[in-house]
Amino acid sequence: MLQNASFLCEPGCERIGVLTTHSRKMAYVTVMNNMLRESRIFIDQEQWIDCGHNKTQTLLLEQLSFFGFAYSRPEHAFQKEKIAVSGKSSGGKDDLCMALLIGLFFVVENRFVLK
Repeated sequence: MLQNASFLCEPGCERIGVLTTHSRKMAYVTVMNNMLRESRIFIDQEQWIDCGHNKTQTLLLEQLSFFGFAYSRPEHAFQKEKIAVSGKSSGGKDDLCMALLIGLFFVVENRFVLK
C-alpha cells in the first residue's frame, strides 16, 4: 500500500475500483444533473488546485463540452436503439469527467469504502 493513500472499493467487494457499467454511468450522470439543477456545484477559480500546473480546469471544461449521450440507430426492426454515456466522440477524452461523476456519486450516495 502507498503511504497516505486510500483506495475506493464497491461495498461488499474486495476489488479496488468502481463499476462503470451503462446503468452505473446513468446513475453518475443523474446525481450530477440533480446537483447542477440545485446549484450545489460550482467552480471557484481562486480555490482551484492544479498541483502539476496541467491546466486541469481548462481540460475539464473542454471534456465536459463533448460529454453526453450518443445514440446508435438499430440495424433492423428487432434491435433496440443503443445509448452510450461518454465524451469520447469526436476523438475526445473523458477521464476527468468520469472522475468527477464517480467522485460526486460516491460522496452523495455515501457508498464509498476506503481501503
